[in-house]
Parts: sequence; C-alpha cells; structure tokens
Amino acid sequence: MASNPHHHVEELRKAFKQQLTTELVTAVEKGDEAGVRSALERGARAEVTVPINDRVSGSLLTLAASEGHDHLLPHLLQAGLSIEGWGTTDATPLMLAALFGHSQTVKALLDLGSNPLATYGEGWTALHFAAKSGHQQCVAALIPVTPPTPAHLQANTPVHTASYEGHVEVLEQLASAGWPLTARNSDGDTPMHRAAAGGSVTCLQWLVQRGGDPSVQNNAGHTPLDLELVTAVEKGDETGVMLALYRGARPEVKVPTNDEMSWSLFTVAASEGHDHLLPYLLQAGLSIEDGGTTDMTPLMMAALRGHTQTVNALLELGGNPLATHREGWTALHLAAGQGHQQCVAALIPVTPPTPAHLAALTPVHTASYNGHVEVLEQLAGAGWPLTSRDSYGNTPMHRAAAGGSVTCQRWLVQRGGDPSVENNAGHTPLDQELVTAVKKGDEAWVRSALDRGARPKVTVPTNAGVLGSLLTVAVYEGHDHLLPSLLEAEISIEGEGTTDKTPLMVAALRGHTQTVKALLDRRSNPLATYGEGWTALHFAARSGHQQCVAALIPVTPPTPAHLEALTPVHTASSKGRVEVLEQLAGAGWPLTAWDSSGYTPMHHAVVGGSVAAVKWLVQKNVDPHIQSKDRRTPLELAMQYGCHEVETWLAKNVGRSKILHVEEVRAWQGLHEDQHNSVLSLLVAGNEAAMATIPRDYDGHALSHDGLTPLHAAALCGAPSGAVEALLRRGVSPHVTTPDNMTPADLARQQGHDSVIKGLQRHHCEQSGTPPEHLHEELLLTVSRRDDVQAVSTLLCKGAPIELLGSHSVLRLAVTTDRTHTISLLLASGAPLPANLLQEAWQSPDVTHRVLAFLTTAYCCRLRAEQRRLEKISSALVEGIDSLVKTIEGNTPWQAAWRWGKETDRPALSDLLAKAAAANCPVTAAFLHRAGGWTVFNGASGGTALHAALEAGHKGMADLLIRDLGGCPYVPDTHGRLPVHMLPDEKQQRLEQKLFMEEREKLENMELRLKADHEKTAARTALCIQKDLFESHKKGEGKNVSSHDGRAALLLASRKGLLQLTHLILQEGHFPVDEVLDYTCGTTALHQAASHGQDSCVSLLLSAGANTQQRDTYGQTPRHLAAMFGHKSTFELLAHQETQDLPCRAGTTATQVKGKF
Repeated sequence: MASNPHHHVEELRKAFKQQLTTELVTAVEKGDEAGVRSALERGARAEVTVPINDRVSGSLLTLAASEGHDHLLPHLLQAGLSIEGWGTTDATPLMLAALFGHSQTVKALLDLGSNPLATYGEGWTALHFAAKSGHQQCVAALIPVTPPTPAHLQANTPVHTASYEGHVEVLEQLASAGWPLTARNSDGDTPMHRAAAGGSVTCLQWLVQRGGDPSVQNNAGHTPLDLELVTAVEKGDETGVMLALYRGARPEVKVPTNDEMSWSLFTVAASEGHDHLLPYLLQAGLSIEDGGTTDMTPLMMAALRGHTQTVNALLELGGNPLATHREGWTALHLAAGQGHQQCVAALIPVTPPTPAHLAALTPVHTASYNGHVEVLEQLAGAGWPLTSRDSYGNTPMHRAAAGGSVTCQRWLVQRGGDPSVENNAGHTPLDQELVTAVKKGDEAWVRSALDRGARPKVTVPTNAGVLGSLLTVAVYEGHDHLLPSLLEAEISIEGEGTTDKTPLMVAALRGHTQTVKALLDRRSNPLATYGEGWTALHFAARSGHQQCVAALIPVTPPTPAHLEALTPVHTASSKGRVEVLEQLAGAGWPLTAWDSSGYTPMHHAVVGGSVAAVKWLVQKNVDPHIQSKDRRTPLELAMQYGCHEVETWLAKNVGRSKILHVEEVRAWQGLHEDQHNSVLSLLVAGNEAAMATIPRDYDGHALSHDGLTPLHAAALCGAPSGAVEALLRRGVSPHVTTPDNMTPADLARQQGHDSVIKGLQRHHCEQSGTPPEHLHEELLLTVSRRDDVQAVSTLLCKGAPIELLGSHSVLRLAVTTDRTHTISLLLASGAPLPANLLQEAWQSPDVTHRVLAFLTTAYCCRLRAEQRRLEKISSALVEGIDSLVKTIEGNTPWQAAWRWGKETDRPALSDLLAKAAAANCPVTAAFLHRAGGWTVFNGASGGTALHAALEAGHKGMADLLIRDLGGCPYVPDTHGRLPVHMLPDEKQQRLEQKLFMEEREKLENMELRLKADHEKTAARTALCIQKDLFESHKKGEGKNVSSHDGRAALLLASRKGLLQLTHLILQEGHFPVDEVLDYTCGTTALHQAASHGQDSCVSLLLSAGANTQQRDTYGQTPRHLAAMFGHKSTFELLAHQETQDLPCRAGTTATQVKGKF
C-alpha cells in the first residue's frame, strides 16, 4: 500500500518544530541572544517546560533568570511568556535570580514588573532567597520594594534566613532597612535561635550586641544557647559541644522529632554515631538511659542505626542492653531486624537468649522477617532458639514468610523448622506467605503460594477484632487484579470469617472504585446488609467516596421514606459529605426520612457537627425545625451534644425570629420590674385604696431583678401593717419565698420591722382536713379552668402541694395555658424549675412573651442564689452556673444547657450533682441531670445525690430528686445505707406509700392499655405481687415470691423502671437478682433494664449484686443491650461498674456495638 504523502509532510513539520524548540532551549541555557532570536523567528515554541535543576522545572524565562541571562528577558516576554514563570516550582524567576545572586537580572525583572512580594513555601519572597545566599547586591536591590514584616506576625523573615546561614553583612543591610531583629517565626524562633541552629557564632554575637536576648525561649522551650548545643551534637562538633556547655547551655533539653516525640541529646548523639561526645554528655549530668519522650534508649538507637563503635562505647559506659521498647524489644532486636551484623556481634554476649517457652518476640523473629540470614547464623550460634513463638504464636518461619524472605524460610527449614506448624490464628508459614502476598498485591507471589499448597480459606484478623477472608484483605487494599486468582481458589465473593461486612462493603468503605466495579461485575450483592441494614452504598456515602457512590447508586434502589430505616443520606449527612448528598438526592433518595430511632438526616448532620450538611439540607428546603420522633429539634440536639458551630449557625440563621422575641421579652421584664416598684410604692406609702387594682392592673407577685416580690421588699424596708393586710386580701400569698428560701416574715424579723410582721400575723390561712393529693388535684383543676390567682393562693394556703410525686406539674400546666398571674404566684412560691421547661417554653409558638419574661427572670434569680451558696464548695459549679445565666440573659436563652468541658464525664457531672443537692440547689441539679449526671451514682462522697440531700437535711431537695430526677431511695451508699432509712419513720412511711400508689397507678394503666392477653396477665400478676409484698414490708415480714410470678413481675418492673416493686421483689420476696426472666432470650432483670435505658433500675439491680458479665442466649451482656438500643447513659453507667468488656457470641464487644449503633 502506498504511503500518504500528506501524513509524511506532517511528520516532517513536527520533527522540524521539535528541532527548533531544542535549539531555543539550548540558546537560552547558553545565553545566546542571536540563537534565541533566530529560533523564535523561525517558529520555535517558547511555551515549553524545561528542567531548572534535578528537582524542579520551569519556563524558559525561569531558566534564563536562574542563569543570569537578563539580556534574553525582553525576547522571551515578547514571545508571550509570563514574567512570574510556571512549571513544577512556585519559585518565580525573580526568586531564582536572587537565590543565585544575579543582581542585574534581579534589577531587570523588577524593571519589567516582576512582583517582589510573591511568596514560595512558607512565605519566602525573593528577599528571603537573596538573604539566605548572602548576595548583598541582590538584597540591596530588593530591600526598597519589600517592606519589613511586623514582628508580631510570627513569620520567618529574611533576618531569620540570613542568621541561619551566618551572613552578618546582610543582617546589617536588613537592620538598617527597619527589619526587626527579635521577630519570632511560627516555631517561636528568633533570629538568634536560627543563628544558633546554623552554628553561626558571629551572627549570635552581632545579634546580642544589637539587643538580642540569649535567654529567650522558643515554642519548644529552647534558648539560642540550647539550640547551639543541639546543633553541635547533631554535627558531632566536639569543640562546639564543650563551648556551648561552658557558656551555660542546658544539656537536659529535648529535641522534637517528626513523630511528635522528642529525644534527649544522648539519643541524638547515639543516632548520629557520635560516640566521642558521650563522655561530655555524661559529665553534663545526662542519664545514659534517657531517650527523651520515646522509650527507646540511646543504645537501642545506636543499634538501630548500625553504629557499632557507639554501641560498644555505650556498653562500656554502662548502657543497659536488656532495656526494652514496645513489646519487649531490646537493642539486639533492633540490630537484628536491620541486619547490622557487627552491632549484633557486640550485643549477643550481653543479651542472653529468651527461652522458647516464654512466647515472646525474639531477635530471631526480627531478623527472619527482614531476611537477614547472616544474623540468623550469629543468633543460632549464640544459642537463640529457632522455633520459639511470639505472643501471636508466630515462629521465625512465620515471620520470614510474612516478610517474603524465601531464603530465610529455606534456612530455617534446613535447621529443623516445621513448615506445617500453625500460629494462634491457625496459619502455617505458607499461609502467612499467602496472606502477605495478598496484602502486597503481588499476583505472581499469590499464585506461587497457592501452587505450593497455601490454604486460600484462611481468615485474617482485622482491626475491628473480627476475621475476614483473603478476598476481604485484597479488596481492603484495593487489589482488584487479585480477584480472579482468589475466586478461582473458591473463596466466596461475599466474604468469609466472623465479619458480616462483605468485600463489596469494605471496598466501598475504603474508596476503591475499581475494586467496587470489579466486584459488581462478578455479581457481588450490592443489597447485602450489615448491622442496622447498612449496604455498600451506606459505607461509601459515609466515607465520602463519590466515585464508589456513583458506581453503587444504579444498583441500590432508594429506600422509601415511610420505612423508617437508616439510609445513605443519613450516613452522608453525619459526616458532612455534601457532594455525596447531591448524588443521592439526584438519584431520588428522600432527604427527610426517619431512621429507626426517629432521626432525620438533618438530625444526623447536627450530631455529626457538620455545618456544611446542615446548610445544604436547609437550601434543599428541609425544615430546620424538623422534629425527630421524640419531638427533638436540630437545635436541641446541637445543644445537647455540644456541637457549638452547628448550634451557632442554626441560632443565627434559623433562630432569628426567636432573637427578635428576646427584645420583646426583655421589654416585659422591664414592665414587671416597673410593676414590682409600683406595688412596693403603694405598700410603703400605705395606699390601701389603690391596691384594689391588684391583680387587674398590677401583678402583686412581680419579681424584681433580685428575685424579690413587693412583699419581700416591703419586709426589708418597712411598710404599714394595714397596707400589708390589704395586699394579702388581694390574693397575694404571705408564703412567697426569695431565691434563698426566705419568707417575708423571715426578712421582717431580720430587719426588725414589727409593722410588717403584725400585718402578716393578722392573715389566717384557712385550715383544711383535705388530703394533699386531693388539694393538688383541685389546684390542677383551677389552673386548667382560669387564671384565678386568688383561688390558687387560697389553695396554697390550705396546703396544696405545687408538685406531687406521680402527678402532673402545676407550673407546666399554667405555662401551656398562659395563666400569667398564676405563673407569677407559683414562681414566687418556689415552684420547682425543671431544666427543660425554659427551653420548651421558648421553642413553643403558644407561650407568650409575658410568660417567657416570668420564667427567664425566675431562672436567673434562682441560679444566682444557688451560685452564691456554692462559691465555697465548687468552682466548677460556680463557672457552670455563670455560663447558664449568661446564656439565659443573652440572645439565645432557649440554648441554656450545662456545657461539658474537655475533662467532663458522667461521673464528674454526677459528683457535681451531689454537691448541688447537698447545697440545696435544685435548679443547678436539674441542669446537671439533663446534661447527663446520674442521681443514682455513688461518687467521691461515697453516696448518691439523694444521700447528700438527706444528710444535709434538705427534704424538699430529696423529694425533687425522687420525683423529677430519677433518684432512687433504695440504692445504698458505700456504707450500705438506704436513703429511705435516713428519713424519720413517719416521713419514710409517707414516701413509700406515695411510691406504692404511683407505681400501682402505672400498673393499672398498663393493664388497661396492653392488648395481648399474656401482657395483661403479667400486669395483673405484678399488681397482686406488689400489694402482697408491700403489706408484708409494712409489717416487717418477708414473703417469698414464686419463681413464675417473680419472673413475670420483675420482667415488667425492670422494663418500666418500677423501682419500689423491683426492690420489694428482690429484698422482701427474696427473688434471685440474676434469675433468667425471658427464657427465649436468656435475659435477666439487668439485661431488661439496660435494654430499656432505665438507669435508676440498673443502679438498683447493681446494688443488689446483679452480675454485669452475665450473658444472654446470644452471649450479650447488659452493656451490649444498652449499646444496641442506643442508651448511652446506661451504657456508661454499666461500663463504670465493669472490669472487662467481653465479646458476645458474634465476637463484638459492647464498645464495638456502641460504635455501630
């Protein structure tokens, strides 16, 4: 066939242009102006990249500048090249001209418009390069166009670079131009430090003469003199070391390493092989075993680096050859592992062989792994066993196979090694060789190992503590080219071992797109699930591997929103993978679906702390106020989990309407203060007639900023008795209390205001024989009907309790029904303030600004009073309260929550809660409990918060703990005392009767609500047992419970957190605490309580001796179930009691389960 003439001509043209380009490059290198012009005129391409040196490349203009050919610059610029260059270097032509000292080229480039302030690396300009190289003329040209860097910016300046290189003349130039001589760089080094590090004594002296401080320390704590000593040691400069020590350098300084550790100077000297420095360092007081913050001794470092003379010197000076590093590694291990035969020879006589039966890693293992046969000869000759096992059961043959050393394997076989011996994982050396080959992706080696009999079905331990197949190992590393060989060896494509993760999931998790595609091509199942339904797409989405996501989306249909399952959208949101969210949304995945816990992707994004994902979801019209199934908003979760950035973004961008409300609430607070002052004025003036306007026009219980009602203020300053009586007739309660629990009568007596006392005494509370429970019901009914403050005040005078165990909250009812005057009265009467009420009120659209003003003032007043009580008890409590008050008084009061500090954990919060209880600080205790503190935890004081409250005599505080905060009167302290027994007999009987009635009402409601016959039967059984045991308890008689009835009742009690019934069954009914209650699952009461998140019940069962390690049918401990059902608090409570975290039958520990759920 004839050739194409046009194609031939094109090839000739290309060759000609290539030749012209070569001519141009050569001409630029030589500075041949005529040659450059000729090549350009004939059409040579100037836009080529050429090598500048061995490491970088650049444009022809960069090449010309680096060679100092300034006469070529106009021609190259005219050819279209940039004056700032290009290529693989960020250094501009001006920088390279300055570096190589071409002052004329520097001036020419500046004249042509090159930027002298362009930066390279860590902010180096052309002046830095000129100063580094000491080119004074270049420095002189660049100083006028490079303004000095201010000292406070902590940047490396040209002064630093000149000091390091010892260019005093350049320092003179820079100082004259105003460059600071004491500036610090990002490491805290001054120019003196750099001069010392560079070993320039001349620059050091010059800087001292100019006011430099030789005692100033950098970020590592080194003075310039210390750095001089470090540099001298690194260089092995004996004279420099002696001089630095003589002048006062500190030999104990530590030298930072790249792995965030630090070395002693002894280690530095040993690592460099400077054995001649060792006597000086010893004489300076350093320990021969001091390695710094690493546990490698200087002897180990010398052995590792192969410095035989240094090893010998250290041994002669007393270095310990038996000191160990990591898993028992000695200097001999390190020398053997590196194959340093002379070091091995020096260390063998002082390192006796480890007996084979000790199951420890020996130097024979390290030498075998790295293939050092000569070292094996030395060790064998010294009596080291060749068949000993390490802690994993590996023999030296296993290690040789893992390291890929066939030579060592053969040598060991010749010396009696058994190639069929198995390690702890059941692998022979040949199996180990196959595993190593798979990990390294060596296909030929894999086939060779298989051909020689390696077993493809072996499993390999993973970091998660489970076993995976070789296919799983291959995909983990992204070795998709190994798949055919491994599948031919009949390894399942869905994996084997004890892990439920398929190879496809692992590949997706690791982001190996080609491997994902290869597995899909070979029919791997993309819909296989792990844990709570995680598919490969879930893993890819969570890890943000977009290409893997793209490969998996076509084979993974979207989960319908109504199924309430965790979707890839949830997992991507939790990690802030916005690009993946775009992919999933485009494929039709719903953005508002609930997972099985009732959380949407927005909630996951918040808990994950991803502002980007939250923003994206809001932009996609996801409601930022969207609620979880338990009615929690994203903002609530952000506050709870301490996701401050997300919290701030939501508050600023979503909560603006609330911030507008804050101003209106503040206005109401100001109005309440005015009303307080108006009523006080009427009182003090004795204007009884004007009091007829209360409560119609004026609130008689309006709190001041200090939490005082007008009646309190009158008691402090004095008022006529008639005015006091008139005020009380208008429904104002005489029983109101200050935040410090002082009544008006208390304050009047303190101040000696008899007229106020007389007016208060003339008020007679109506006596009633009605039980408190009935009065409380009447109070609730009154509040639900109308805002009748006089009727409510009368009921309070009769003894109606504001809060009652097992009943509804009067204050919460008043808030939700907008009973403003009643709320004011209740707050002034000391109604308990739950931690969540303020937040719920602010976030409810139905609560008015006036009510919010009442609540905000009350919370702040109570908290300030509690803060005063705690000043001498705990600074942490004082600081925490201060933070709460600032938040409540700020623009986002709905965010008030106890913040977890860096060192905070639940036991610490629980100790703080106990201190708050002992000091009678109920609001603080409520916030601590909401933040995660336990009221049933025996802390540093040896008792629970309930014990602390009762010991201090705070019965009201104790009632609050039991009623609202999960306190249990049956959990003993470390001395065995039950809180219920710390009460007087009458109060003990009353409390237990209330608890009995509360739990009985719950059981009766269960009997009505439950649908299944067996559940109704269980509730009826529990009711019978409860009554019988309580009657026996009151009589002081024990009564054994039958096994069948006891199981049914305790199962229900532990699930529902019925504390008294649980106590009665165990103590009065003598029922075994570890009895299996559910034969199908093999669970005990502790399993049941843990799985339902009943912290108080868990604590009660633990105090009764429940076994935290008892396993159910599936080998799961109670802590496994707490983790599985997402009860973090219960999980941590159990973890605090357990000594070990046992795996279940599936091989996972409770901690691992918690990570998955």
